[in-house]
Amino acid sequence: MLYGLAALVAGGGFFALFPMATLGVVLVFVAWELGKNALDSESRGLAVAIGAVSLLSNVGVAFVLGTVGYWVLEGVHEGGEEGDGNRNGEGGADGFSRRATDRNS
Repeated sequence: MLYGLAALVAGGGFFALFPMATLGVVLVFVAWELGKNALDSESRGLAVAIGAVSLLSNVGVAFVLGTVGYWVLEGVHEGGEEGDGNRNGEGGADGFSRRATDRNS
């Protein structure tokens, strides 16, 4: 049963169930929402660069370069200081914020 479902999805039969115009409209709405979130982020330049790389080459290459770029920017923002991984310095060794645990108490 599971192999049959995988074959249906992998073979493209699943997407053949929907009209191409419907899939295109869904794709436009998803791209619009992702674009709004990317422009609201702190690293707007990185988001634009990832989008440009994905258009010019490959989504996989853009993912890898975006991940590396994020790690580099996080290292720059932290200033190379060692800590518990929480930039605000409010969390414990597990990285959770104390404010979040205080609200639940």
